[in-house]
Amino acid sequence: MSAYLATSDVDALIGANERQALFSDDNTVAGYSVTYFTSLNEKASAVIQSAAKNAGYTLGATTTDDLVKLCTLGQIIAMAYGRKGLLVPSQWQYIVDMRTDLINGNLPLSMSPDAADAVGGLQWSDQTSTTGNGGRVQIFSRLKLQGY
Repeated sequence: MSAYLATSDVDALIGANERQALFSDDNTVAGYSVTYFTSLNEKASAVIQSAAKNAGYTLGATTTDDLVKLCTLGQIIAMAYGRKGLLVPSQWQYIVDMRTDLINGNLPLSMSPDAADAVGGLQWSDQTSTTGNGGRVQIFSRLKLQGY
């Protein structure tokens, strides 16, 4: 699984004490669980990978893009606070909301998006099965729909 953040990335933004308390069951530094952090990191990274795909970006297993890391942190924060039944503090809400901007294509990443791969984008291929180029067979056609 991909995990976009290291603990040092999180510490740089929210601090080591906050991270350790957030990922513990008893809200103490001593109760910190690296397994819990790793699990949420992988889940949040998958959420951001999906959000980026929606906008036409294809992210790999790792990233150096600071916006991707920040978006991932936002999802980790949302999941960690949600698990504890707490509301996300207002100072972190803008990071949580960055996912929506990424989905809508309003958050430009350091790579170029592929508009054809984005939701609503178009990819054309030959629709006949005799071309030998792997074209997809058309599922819906006007003629098939008329006879429903």
